[in-house]
Amino acid sequence: MATPSSGQISIQDLVTEFGGSAPHSLSEYYRGGGLVPDVATNSGVPASGEIQLSDLYGAVSNTPPVWVTASGSLGNIYDRSRTGASFTVSATDDTAVTYSVVSGALPSSMSLNASTGVISGTTGSVGSDTTSNFTIRASDGSLYADRAFSITVKAPVTLLYTGSTSGTFTVPTGVTKVLVTVSGGGGGGSTTSCGGQRYGAGGGGGASQREFTVSAGASYSYSAGGGGQGYNYGGTCEPPGGGTGGTSSFSTISATGGGGGKSGVPGNGYTEVGGSGGSGSGGTTNQSGGAGACCTTGGGGSRTSLASAVGSYSQGGNGNAQSGQAGFVQIKY
Repeated sequence: MATPSSGQISIQDLVTEFGGSAPHSLSEYYRGGGLVPDVATNSGVPASGEIQLSDLYGAVSNTPPVWVTASGSLGNIYDRSRTGASFTVSATDDTAVTYSVVSGALPSSMSLNASTGVISGTTGSVGSDTTSNFTIRASDGSLYADRAFSITVKAPVTLLYTGSTSGTFTVPTGVTKVLVTVSGGGGGGSTTSCGGQRYGAGGGGGASQREFTVSAGASYSYSAGGGGQGYNYGGTCEPPGGGTGGTSSFSTISATGGGGGKSGVPGNGYTEVGGSGGSGSGGTTNQSGGAGACCTTGGGGSRTSLASAVGSYSQGGNGNAQSGQAGFVQIKY
């Protein structure tokens, strides 16, 4: 409500708008004096001294909405959490508050609900961190208050842990989904010169991948397996073979390492054979590494396509005593 903005105005109009104690006088209606609030809309009303009825044209009794949400950053949107991202701004008033963007712009494809103050939508991916700055107006229909905010859409984040490492991943604020790939270490190759040169290549590490729905502050243990040691046993006729690649894991998914190649002499009851490939489990995609080759200086077991997408990891060592490549844990958000 408000007093008349032009034409006839009376003491009764002021009483209706602001109240007051009988007998009424204009001195009750100074701005900031208890009845007439000291707000921008009432800037023409004197705070003291001479006052006339016409000074109170368009004066209002209510105060602007009061912001509850602090100004500044509302938070970050991470790449794998872009779908259905949501933030809320709020202000209080004795009447219904509506919200609108009065300057700047929200992140691409996000919108503001005028009634609830919810900012939501699915943003596009960005190549570098992109901050949107904007001002939102909270209005009760006659008075309003503006406040500046920002939201940052983050470029994809990739963490990579390799080779005989373990630790804990704590979910950052704003992250709701992470894509995790684990791959076991490659098995080590083995050779011996007993009864002629013998070779056994190591197997490739298995792999597993899954997207996890997570909550900020939650912690997950991870472990990246190392590559199996390659061995040259000289003239030993009964060698134990190359080392097995280590297992890699994150939460409920894991991938075993490739088996070590064996270069034993068949006539002595031992086997000359390539190591078996490791396997993945627990993921939405699980893959097995390639088996190592037998009886050749080459032939390290192949890495999986999941591992190939990350880099030079998890392949088995060749039959000439090469060690297997390290496994890894990769986390994307």
